[in-house]
Amino acid sequence: MIKEKDINIKNNVHKSIIIFILLVFPYVLFANNQYNIKVELFPNLKSIKGNIEMEYLNSSNDTLQEVWIHLWPNAYRDRQTPWAKEKVNQNMLDFQFSKTSGWLDSLNFKEGNSNLTYVLSEDQPDIAVIILQEPLLPGKSVIISTPFRVKFPQLMSRSGYEGSFFSVTQWYPKFAVYEDGKWQAMSYLEQGEFYSDFADYDVSVIIPSSYKFAATGQLFQQNDTSQAFNTYRVQMSNIHDFAWYASRKFKVKTEEIQLNSGKKIAIQAYVFDESIQDEVLKYTAQTVQY
Repeated sequence: MIKEKDINIKNNVHKSIIIFILLVFPYVLFANNQYNIKVELFPNLKSIKGNIEMEYLNSSNDTLQEVWIHLWPNAYRDRQTPWAKEKVNQNMLDFQFSKTSGWLDSLNFKEGNSNLTYVLSEDQPDIAVIILQEPLLPGKSVIISTPFRVKFPQLMSRSGYEGSFFSVTQWYPKFAVYEDGKWQAMSYLEQGEFYSDFADYDVSVIIPSSYKFAATGQLFQQNDTSQAFNTYRVQMSNIHDFAWYASRKFKVKTEEIQLNSGKKIAIQAYVFDESIQDEVLKYTAQTVQY
């Protein structure tokens, strides 16, 4: 038989555990890394160019002298990257015999007005190490900014272009995860490398007004920059990654569905073939409701 005294002991233990977690890991539970990104798409150059300001929070108990970052687009830089070698091992030789390539360049990392030194991995050009000005203590954060440019390859994996369609995924400098006393940094691969922190995002994308835009998140704000360009701004909290897509040929259809809770939400289909729009919306609605 469970006595009232036992229940009180258990409740006190649970409260103690919760308080202990809050005291030891306060910044793990209530804070995220931050990414503020502004870029412009240049369709003719198959590239984007802009700036990023990113804040890294040291949620470990270690003092850090450096931060590691992913430069995912460098996976397409040449035929010797881990991704390119993986494709050969899978007997998928399209990239090896193509004339396409992609990369991330024009970097100039700064903390405030001070330049920071960074080093690319020799065997993994999609991973870099940034040397900090001062040691980063547990619970403290550092804000790093840089311009950057991404040259897209022809679409062969998750990111790239095909005609007027741009798939912009794993496209910006992104912090690796520091855990168990070391940086957990894995190169871009066709299978894997999705281990990263959750973060808050504020992203602005300028694209030609003839293009339609789709992005991570339910809602985005559109501002007409001019007759020739539109600016789309998306703000999302506590998400794993941020991707976006653009095309002159998107056919867009929106439908409102009602969840079992009574809440109504909008779903959208971005397709090239209008004949499949209703089917896409049907399966999307079933998935969301499930």
